[in-house]
Formats: sequence, C-alpha cells, structure tokens
Amino acid sequence: MKKGLLLILFIFCFTLNPFSQVIFFSGDINSNTLWDADTVKITGNVSINSGATLAIAPGTVISLQGYYRITVLGAIIACGIENDSIIFTVQDTSLCYLEDTLAGGWDGIHLDSVSETNDSSIFKYCGIYYGKSFNNGGGIYLKYNNKVRFDHCTFFHNMCHWDGGGMVIEYSDCIIRNCEFYKNNGRAHGGGLCSYGGKPEFENNLFYMNFTWG
Repeated sequence: MKKGLLLILFIFCFTLNPFSQVIFFSGDINSNTLWDADTVKITGNVSINSGATLAIAPGTVISLQGYYRITVLGAIIACGIENDSIIFTVQDTSLCYLEDTLAGGWDGIHLDSVSETNDSSIFKYCGIYYGKSFNNGGGIYLKYNNKVRFDHCTFFHNMCHWDGGGMVIEYSDCIIRNCEFYKNNGRAHGGGLCSYGGKPEFENNLFYMNFTWG
C-alpha cells in the first residue's frame, strides 16, 4: 500500500500530527494519534495509555534522545512496508557495546499487562535497534499480553543483563513471523529471544550471531 493511501485511511480514526520533517515528543498519549514524519525525536519517557492507539507511518524513524522507554498500555500500530521500514533506535550509539552502562542504548518497548479491551498491537516491517536493559528484554518486553503480532521485523544489537536480549515473552500468546534476530545479547538466557509461559506462535524466523551465557 502506498504511503499516501495509508495516511488517508489513518486520518479518519486518528488525531493527525501534521506532516513535518521532525516531531519532538515525550509524555502521555491519551487519544488515537498518528505520527507521520521523517523522524520522531523522543525526549522523555512515552506512555500510550489504555484506550489509545498510536499509529506510525511507514518510513518514520523513532529516535530516542536518551535512555527512555516506550510503554504501551493501549495499542501501537507500527506498520512499515517493504523497503520503507519503521525504525526504533537511539540517537547516540557510541557506547552500545559496553555491558556495564546503559549509555548507548534506550529502554525498549514495554507491553506489560495490557487490558484485553484495547486493540491489538502490530509491528510490521520494523527495526528494533540498540535497546539496552539491566532487567529482561532489551528491545521488547512483553508480559501478559495476547494481542501482539510481529511480522518482518529486525532485532539488532539489543542487550540485557537477564533474559531475552532482543525480546522476552512472559505468559503471552503473541505471533512472531518472518522476523530476524541478530547480534543481540542476553546475559542469562536467550541472546535473541527468551520465552516462558504462554503459547507464542513462531514461523519462519531467523536467528544468528546472538550471544548468551545461559
């Protein structure tokens, strides 16, 4: 689907941030919102609250300007297209290789205990890069959430000191298809991905050059 047509469909349901080269944002999202820009610069923690859905247009780069987190209590629809992905990354990656500091990374996307009354979250043709955590799930932390789908997503150079360098799944029946996990580091278990509890569905995923001690 062309980017312009996708925006026409979104505009009927979402509060539109008018197209600009750069959007700066931090704080709460309390109503349906669309981000369509070359770059969205995140300058503080972001919370998509219950009842709200954030949609992100293809080709948008979500650039965390520091060690901030995106918390999803409602829903997120991040649907890129082939050759025009949505990228989540950190602005400064210069210390990304150091394991004893959170510098060079961001605190990932957390979808924890989302109410079933909210819409499903979808990540399609997305890149999740340089997430970093001293806890679980460097790039994605998913817990008690059965309404999340990942399709054609790339998890690169995410790191955590416990489980799931790229992603951790706890007690969730999510769907992960056609995704690529490489150069992620989970120190305890699951360099690329760690899952326990629930019945996640996996299909046609590629894992390589991930690292773990467990």
